[in-house]
Amino acid sequence: MSYISLASITAYSQYKVKPQFFVSETSIKFILPVTNVLPKVTKDESIIMETLGSGYVLSSSEIVERTPFNKSKVIRLINHLCENGYVYKVGTGRGTKYRI
Repeated sequence: MSYISLASITAYSQYKVKPQFFVSETSIKFILPVTNVLPKVTKDESIIMETLGSGYVLSSSEIVERTPFNKSKVIRLINHLCENGYVYKVGTGRGTKYRI
């Protein structure tokens, strides 16, 4: 039986970048963010990060639906966040999604 301590998750509640947890049949992988460095993002980029920050893996169209931005602005913001390592691309082509 395996579990993740609630304290380990809530310890990062004040940060934009959250820990990542990957579980497979043979391993568990934790990626913990560096917390002593504040992300240098714009207000618009922080809205994108907050949208993805709840553990969602969303397409750009889904992000458009949840934010006040149009598609081209969302793509531009996501690309900048990906370049800086704050957001990760999952998949390619029309099935591309994004996550923190």
